[in-house]
Amino acid sequence: MGQDAFRRDPITSTFADDPEMKELIGLFIQELPQRVAALEQAWNSADLGSLRRLAHQLKGSAAGFGFESIGIAAGELESPLRDRPVQSDALDGVEHQFRELVALCSHAVAGVRHT
Repeated sequence: MGQDAFRRDPITSTFADDPEMKELIGLFIQELPQRVAALEQAWNSADLGSLRRLAHQLKGSAAGFGFESIGIAAGELESPLRDRPVQSDALDGVEHQFRELVALCSHAVAGVRHT
């Protein structure tokens, strides 16, 4: 499924119908803009260690709250950063993954605000 498909369809948690998870999912979505801002700051300053750590944390959180597409995208950003030396030129090979992750997070937040 390509990036355009994610943008057309709402991004919702697989736990969206679970009343016990509803508040926790809301908190996760509420924190996403701050997580995206931290990712963007790490990206803009070429802080690969922070970028890798933030992607790893988001991968786990997103998966735990049922946002599989965000978790997968975060893992796709984290993996090549984990396998490369921590140098600024490592950003060259992961820009698409970074942009995809930011777009998915923004789309998830926008979807909640419009429902």
